Amino acid sequence: MTSGKTLLKTKASLPTFDLSRFRGPPEGAAPSSPIFATCSMVTVFFYLTGHVVDPKLIENVMTTAKRFFALPLEEKLKIEMVKSPYFRGYNRAG
Repeated sequence: MTSGKTLLKTKASLPTFDLSRFRGPPEGAAPSSPIFATCSMVTVFFYLTGHVVDPKLIENVMTTAKRFFALPLEEKLKIEMVKSPYFRGYNRAG
């Protein structure tokens, strides 16, 4: 580790990775790293901190996501994943 910062913490039972640690010399995502290990699990949801993403962009993305998920089901199904050759789009739970 190049700093005293902790790379992996838990928050709401999801891992948290602090990206600020990677602003120095590149260390990569070696197979022994906590990020690599987490991304190798079946569920790969985690929080990222220490990034430089503009808070306004994050707010806009969250607002747009909330508006989308508030739409009626028939509207969301118009972009269902099974209709995409790249398997991108909306997917219902279950």
